[in-house]
Amino acid sequence: MTQSRVARALVRAASPLMGTPDSRNAIPRAKLSGFRAALLAGWTALSAAGLLYARAKGIPAWVALPVLAAFLVEYPFYLVPAFAEVRARFEHSPAWLVVSFVAPYVLYATNTGQFRWRALAQLAALAAVLSLWYTILPGAPLADGAFLALVAAVVLRGYFDPIYTSPYPGLHLEILGHVALTRLCAMVMLVERRVRGVGYGFMPSLAEWKIGVRHFFYFVVAAIPLAWPRAWCARVPECPRGKSRLRLWVCFGWWRCRRNSSFAACYKGG
Repeated sequence: MTQSRVARALVRAASPLMGTPDSRNAIPRAKLSGFRAALLAGWTALSAAGLLYARAKGIPAWVALPVLAAFLVEYPFYLVPAFAEVRARFEHSPAWLVVSFVAPYVLYATNTGQFRWRALAQLAALAAVLSLWYTILPGAPLADGAFLALVAAVVLRGYFDPIYTSPYPGLHLEILGHVALTRLCAMVMLVERRVRGVGYGFMPSLAEWKIGVRHFFYFVVAAIPLAWPRAWCARVPECPRGKSRLRLWVCFGWWRCRRNSSFAACYKGG
């Protein structure tokens, strides 16, 4: 029953993506060609990579196929923010954002015995809060800062870890949550916040490459000194429970810097 309801919701949510005839303000076929080409290429690559990975790791089919299907469902939603014509189809549609956010979880979880209503409610609540953020709050610096703080807390506190539980040892599925969060935030900022002139897409220009390389070197200057305490702590197994306060604080400081820099790198590059 749950799967059938989700399937119907997915059909309704996907119809604007593919420009079905009965959808209002349907997107012209010519403008959908780029989206469809990227969709087909991505589905092909993801399918091949997923099957090869499952075979190499010995993951059974009853786990591999639902998980692969979840990634294939997530992929078109991940593409939407980069295609302005498709993206515009979903303006002021928080329900679509919520449905698309929880759909990959429901697909894999219901077919691998990992589904929990509490986890579904947590995902839906997070998606609803982020989707309605700029519907309720004004597009002002204070609201922007609070939005970024909330996203940072979700990432740094491991919000997705207890939700995307794995049916197979060593298979980390919380990446589904992080991918969905990335494109949800992009959609909120582009469609609801209406940030202009950012050139969101997957093919960086030469100027953007230069910016990325420059900031990468800025990061290296700070990262190399920070790597020394990490290497030192790695050679001291008892560091977390050691008697030396200096060792404890060095390890704790590195842990904090590592988590913060990982978040910054993720959202700077994403």
